[in-house]
Amino acid sequence: MVDLYQLHDQQRKHHQTKQRFSAQRQKETENNQRENECRVEIVMNERPHLFHYEIGQQHKKSEQTAEQQIRFEFFQPDEHSSILRSHILTKPVGLQAISYCFRRIWLIHWPKTGKDERMRIVNVMISKVLGGVEQAFDDYGRALALAGHEVLAVMDARGKTAERFKTAEHITPYFIRFNRWNVFLLIPLYFRLKKFAPDLIILHSKKAIDLFNFLAKLFKIKTVAVAHNPKLKKIDKCNAVFSITQYQKDIFVQKGLNSDNIFVIPNMIDDNRPLAAEKPFAHPPVIGVIGRFDPMKGFPDFVKALGELKRENIPFKGVIGGAPTGKDRKEYDTIVSLIQELNLQNDIEMAGWFSNKDDFYNLIDIFVLSSNYEPFGIVLLEAMVRTKPVVSSLAEGPREIFADNTAAYTFPVGNWKALADCLKSALSDEHSARQKAVEGYNLVQNRYLLASVAQKLDIAVRNVAAGK
Repeated sequence: MVDLYQLHDQQRKHHQTKQRFSAQRQKETENNQRENECRVEIVMNERPHLFHYEIGQQHKKSEQTAEQQIRFEFFQPDEHSSILRSHILTKPVGLQAISYCFRRIWLIHWPKTGKDERMRIVNVMISKVLGGVEQAFDDYGRALALAGHEVLAVMDARGKTAERFKTAEHITPYFIRFNRWNVFLLIPLYFRLKKFAPDLIILHSKKAIDLFNFLAKLFKIKTVAVAHNPKLKKIDKCNAVFSITQYQKDIFVQKGLNSDNIFVIPNMIDDNRPLAAEKPFAHPPVIGVIGRFDPMKGFPDFVKALGELKRENIPFKGVIGGAPTGKDRKEYDTIVSLIQELNLQNDIEMAGWFSNKDDFYNLIDIFVLSSNYEPFGIVLLEAMVRTKPVVSSLAEGPREIFADNTAAYTFPVGNWKALADCLKSALSDEHSARQKAVEGYNLVQNRYLLASVAQKLDIAVRNVAAGK
């Protein structure tokens, strides 16, 4: 016989248990809803087409203008900065409402730093040789990282830049085997860039402009061409240009480029060494040049100037640093023949390439830049930061570097007799040469150190990304 009291008690307990579980599920649902709701603060910075809003600990951004995406009338200036902040929208807003207002959003994988978020920038160099342009590519990466950005450094795996590349914080190397006709290269590049989610692409190689412009359109981001010379070829296809001198910018403007899209970013040097102690010249004094054996470097003028010193019985020792490659062999042979013709075999050393630049600069007392054509001249910065007296031609870059100072002995392009006169002045008055060397050191400290140029570069990349 069924015990009715016992059955009723079991049913009561079951009902209580069911109510308890139902209440627990309702509480969990409410908690989940609260987690999906959040206070939203919209932050509008100086860039009108990029604005940010915070959802808990996540940072998101929209690529459209605030006016296009959302019609809020509550932005007011912050008294302490140029940022506009919301002070009205403080009640919880569900994620669905946010998605409705902000149609195209994606996660940023880094925290905000200061007023603006860290950018993700692709820095591209596909050259296989090693020279000033390749050095500039390396300096750009470190300057961008110093400014707080994440950098993806894209290099050709067969190039010398890749061989000597050193990893650094916020810089990730990515090696490719570039061939402009290899369409299959698009596939790994596309997925690598998709994973990196870049905000901007900076191109140091004109050969790569077409390929990366195509990829930039897929990701709806902008490209910048770094103009290491005044040739317009292909750089006008990019959204902006970083010119290494004002002289080049003026040329680009004359050729029809928009001045607002050209930013003057000089080359830089990452070397914070102190002022070198004064020491007398060696006996005999050592005069040096270094670079590629390219006719534009003007090495024959250097040899002829040293020949003039020898005719006047002025003691010296000349050093030419550099090693010929296949295409430079003809110029190298021309210089060797000229040395023999002027009977300078015992006075000029063809020292080869220096893997450590300090080995070259420690060897010389006076540095010479004899170029007939020199868009900038990073070697000038290298010599001046080591407090070396500089004798330089007034080619395009040096003319701008020394326009408002007396940090170097200068001579007209191609005038080897004037070069010889500059060398005579430096050799005859070591005190005056030392004063110029100190002025050159201070010039680099004030204008061309990586930390100083990094600030200009940071402003430029943000303006380009913002469309300013």
